[in-house]
Amino acid sequence: PAPFPPFFLNGQPLPMCLDAAYLGAMLTSDSPDLLQPHAESQALKSRAVAGRIFSLRNDIGSVPVVDGIQFYKSLVDPYLSYACEISPDVSDALLGPLATAQHNYLRRLLGVNSFAPVCLLFSETGLWPLLFRRLELCLRYLQFLLSLGPERPAFQALSSSLTLWRTRPQRRGWFRDLMSMCTRAGLSVQLDVSLLSIEHIDAVRSSIRPAMRNFQGAAAAELTKISLMKNFLDVESCRAIRNCQAHDFSPRLRSYLSLPDFNHRVALTRLLFSSHSLAVEELRYPIRGHPRLPRDLRLCRFCRSTVETECHALLGCMADDQLCLLRRDFLHAAIAVDAAILHPFARANLEYLLRSLLNNEFLLPATASYVYSVFRRFKQVPIFLAPVPLPS
Repeated sequence: PAPFPPFFLNGQPLPMCLDAAYLGAMLTSDSPDLLQPHAESQALKSRAVAGRIFSLRNDIGSVPVVDGIQFYKSLVDPYLSYACEISPDVSDALLGPLATAQHNYLRRLLGVNSFAPVCLLFSETGLWPLLFRRLELCLRYLQFLLSLGPERPAFQALSSSLTLWRTRPQRRGWFRDLMSMCTRAGLSVQLDVSLLSIEHIDAVRSSIRPAMRNFQGAAAAELTKISLMKNFLDVESCRAIRNCQAHDFSPRLRSYLSLPDFNHRVALTRLLFSSHSLAVEELRYPIRGHPRLPRDLRLCRFCRSTVETECHALLGCMADDQLCLLRRDFLHAAIAVDAAILHPFARANLEYLLRSLLNNEFLLPATASYVYSVFRRFKQVPIFLAPVPLPS
């Protein structure tokens, strides 16, 4: 109610407190989500830790991806998952700030911009999306509660939550929120209160990985701009899938992220993520003072006659002498490693040739170096803004 009615103790008015901290968790009675201040506070702390981690570049240079993932697991994830056992994520008000902090950390680690697809942040690093990570921890906690004796207060609290679910299923409670979280994650095996046991929860937990793979695959299938990544047959995908014909988007740490040269690794990652500065991607969004242009008007800044795609920039454009020299030296080096890489069909189909170059693990360091050199050359020339025809 507004205003709040006064409360008295021994004739003295009691102050009204809307926020409080309990065991490190910020609670509020002024929001539909009791732990919303806690989520915002933990996201802020995780961003501060991430800033300290990436400040190491001033002392030791770039942070390798493998080390950055270890830093994430040991220093950032504890903030993002703290108290998740008592706060199942049923709304974006709880999960949103934490997921944003996770995405920002991974983007900084990989060197990609804010338009990089979120699903690739997990498929290429092996980390789990926060929804599935926190759900796994919640289910583990439920197993722990079931293993306690009936005299323990935590078990009695679980029994009260189950009783509330059975008698008034429309009322919010811990167990109801956990079931909603399982439904939100799209698990094939849902929690069943009539089968509640440690073995049943093991079955629910075993369905998290398949649900996460389906979630990742569905998110990647909707994206049209990552065609290079979809056809990128990296070592991990070939090991995971027999007769692999397409990129596997299940979370795995990819070997190309361990390339020794930081600049080459970032350039290759931006190419695969479609997070580069070529016109086909740069002019997709109204940023940096230029409007969004239709795809057929995102022309090459050198030849100004063809759409500036990745394939055109790396293998097709002949209007710049420096590009032609870079391409000649790279293709000579590629032929020295694999003489069959430039067979007649590849010469006639540049997209096929680019896929072949990316899918050759022995050529990957040289390809990454070439991509970096080409991107650097394109940055030296301002992007071309084609005039938009006026509507008739």
